[in-house]
Amino acid sequence: MFYKIYTLLFSILFLSTASLFAQINFVAGQITDRTDTPMINANICQNNSMNCAYSDNVGAFHLILDDTLAQEIIVEKEGYFAQVIPVNEATVLPLMIQLEQDSTFEYPTLKGRYPSDRRPRRIRQGTWNLFMEGFRHDFSAFEDLVGSDNVALMNETVGVLGMEVQFIGQKRHFWGLNYGIIPNTDTVRNELYKLEFNITQWGLHYGYQLIDSKRFLFAPRAHLKWMRYRLLNFDLEYEIPFERYIIERDLDLRFNQFMGYIGGDFAVKFYPKNRQIQTHYWTLGVHAGYFVKLHNSPMVYTRRSYLTTDRRIDIDPFNIGIRFGFYY
Repeated sequence: MFYKIYTLLFSILFLSTASLFAQINFVAGQITDRTDTPMINANICQNNSMNCAYSDNVGAFHLILDDTLAQEIIVEKEGYFAQVIPVNEATVLPLMIQLEQDSTFEYPTLKGRYPSDRRPRRIRQGTWNLFMEGFRHDFSAFEDLVGSDNVALMNETVGVLGMEVQFIGQKRHFWGLNYGIIPNTDTVRNELYKLEFNITQWGLHYGYQLIDSKRFLFAPRAHLKWMRYRLLNFDLEYEIPFERYIIERDLDLRFNQFMGYIGGDFAVKFYPKNRQIQTHYWTLGVHAGYFVKLHNSPMVYTRRSYLTTDRRIDIDPFNIGIRFGFYY
């Protein structure tokens, strides 16, 4: 009982503070049934949008409204009739909402399915992100094997350009896949021989939107990254002497390094003025964090063989980058 009163008082206090800022529209209240029993995990959304919140274990909720969307909320709970509530200057807060039970509702069995209009929405939002991040790697441990020219080329590359797709759940958890590349970097040695080096990056990530206000977004996250480095050496001429090929054999080495990553994103939100743009908002921000190698020595392959080695790629653990995102 004390927690219930405390939660409602906190919502009212937060509302009073928010009212000092004219640009923020805020609603708070409590959801119960006809017997005044708190409704846990009721879904409260700004109507016709994905701006949503859930009621807690005493039925209390709060939601920051987007002033570019409809100024009304819809309250839904499985097995109960939904309510649409307008929000305007006459609205008295906190809202005390009672949901009426739907006696015609049938809960699905293990083999059944939800009707299309009552299926719970597990994914609240999707995003596309473009990112550019920099980090340092050092292949000097392989210099006596592949040569100083190759190592100098491999050590020049310091960044990755990529894209990321992710999905955001109802409770601010998000997960997704990212892919990054560095365009081929190359150089010519002795005007006859070409050295080429490229990087691709695959990753899975999971995180939580710790701060998701109207203007700012902060989200800690963890990644599993797969870094693929490929080194190529080949002759520029199509027809070459057999003896020269034996001395300067083509080289095709693929270094694979798996890493963990822990960091966070901070971004500023921007809302499109043109409503024809199919995005809820877009963001511009930075991310930073630390890499941890999951194995000391890289896994090195040729076209046909796995090459064993105790040598290591030296990777700077600190990572920083910029990102641009579309939230739809």
